[in-house]
Amino acid sequence: MCRIFLARPTDISLQNINLNKLVQYFADLSEIGHLPCGIMGGHKDGFGFAFVNKSSKEIIKSPRPILEDKEVYDQVQNRLNLISGGDIILGHLRAATHGDQAIVNTHPFERENLIMVHNGSIDKRSDEPFPHLKCR
Repeated sequence: MCRIFLARPTDISLQNINLNKLVQYFADLSEIGHLPCGIMGGHKDGFGFAFVNKSSKEIIKSPRPILEDKEVYDQVQNRLNLISGGDIILGHLRAATHGDQAIVNTHPFERENLIMVHNGSIDKRSDEPFPHLKCR
């Protein structure tokens, strides 16, 4: 199972919390996060963060473990310093059950102007709720 992080801080909450420290706690789950029996611990099959506000969106991600990809993790930490009230932060730590450890399988991902993450596997189905979204 993957780990998902979602925050939408207000101007007031930004005065009282340290987003960089909060995301560091989340990143620590890549090493210590529990998984079902028989699967190695941690969430080391990639990570990503999306930053969304009224005028822009940015996705930063890597197929490597978050604590091992210092360059991309530093990009995330630097981007956190630009957050203002009302911005949305969506994070994902991947523990692969299907698919290679590759950027194409790393979340968040964008389809038709929607930024998404999911937990578990999604298979193509004939009764899917969004048949117009293309699977890769």
